[in-house]
Amino acid sequence: MPRKSTGLPKYVKLSGGRYVYRPYIPAKLRKHYQTDKYGYLAPPIRLGGEETPIHKIHAAYAQQVEQMQFDRAAEKTWGYLTLGWLYEQYLESRLYKELAPKTQHLYAKTSSSILEHAIDINGTGAKFGEIPADQLKTTVIRRILDRRLEQYREQGLKGESRCNNEKALLSAMYRYGIQYIDALADLKNPAHGISKYMVSVRDRYVTDDEYAIQYEVAVKISSPRQPYLPIVMEITYLLAARGIEVTDLIIGSAMEEGIIVKRRKGSKTTLVRWSDRLRAAWNAALGLHKTRPLSTTPLLIGKARHPVTKAAIDKAWQKLNPDTNPHRVPADDDIFLAFCNCANVIDTSPTGELPPSKQPPRNDHSSVAMV
Repeated sequence: MPRKSTGLPKYVKLSGGRYVYRPYIPAKLRKHYQTDKYGYLAPPIRLGGEETPIHKIHAAYAQQVEQMQFDRAAEKTWGYLTLGWLYEQYLESRLYKELAPKTQHLYAKTSSSILEHAIDINGTGAKFGEIPADQLKTTVIRRILDRRLEQYREQGLKGESRCNNEKALLSAMYRYGIQYIDALADLKNPAHGISKYMVSVRDRYVTDDEYAIQYEVAVKISSPRQPYLPIVMEITYLLAARGIEVTDLIIGSAMEEGIIVKRRKGSKTTLVRWSDRLRAAWNAALGLHKTRPLSTTPLLIGKARHPVTKAAIDKAWQKLNPDTNPHRVPADDDIFLAFCNCANVIDTSPTGELPPSKQPPRNDHSSVAMV
């Protein structure tokens, strides 16, 4: 899905009431900059406050880029036609830029580990990113991924999802290279045909007590700056929605019959009919607006009237940690989506009283798929 345009330069975002520049630093340049474990500049560079005009943010961004001497030539740090070089070419491509920001972040995190993976080439130590892209075979990728899975497990981690992400990145890189780079045009994608690792699915549904505890804590810790956490919990729960689907809601999503939810990941758009509890949660979200909003205005807004992002919700959610709440439950997708894979009708909540049912919430309204 194409990225939504924010009007901001690359690697610039609004975070914590300020605009910050947090570029990805290629591995071979990190000796000059302090980065986080994913390769992004840490701490980020402050460009201005949330009330700063956008044209001044662009000017501050241009100044920082010039000061860092972060030109395109400096970013090309891998040998020609190596895997690392192919990744750098992919970063500049339309295919990459059209990815969702979350997917871009995932690929950046994945690249910093898979391309730096230590290997042996004819008795000489090397990095996986130094392998010529036109010579990589499917069997080599399979062995590398199996070895990486072993390393993850030795560290006490479940590495199946990580290895699947690494395989997906390699496949995306080659998919781009075969289409746009003459030297790779005749290749067959070596990442195709590699089976994914089985990932155990979390199917435990949140209990009444867990939801009630989390909701109560969310109400208590909500601040004037982040008043939306309990509202998001209710709306997400009652709509059986993903967090990103909730941030996609606009004022015009509310119809006379109910709320239209545009589902992600290939699911059909649904109409969730009103219940007293759902209407109360919706009205609470409307209460965040100081003036009468337009039909195209995002439903969830923060203190400065900026749309609430999925990242902001995730950050607010982290406040419900074991130090605050010993009964903390898994992240929002695990809690709220246990019953999202139903076919055409999802019976969702109803009577409106906390705590909700231990089963997928029963409601006097239904969620009907729209064709």
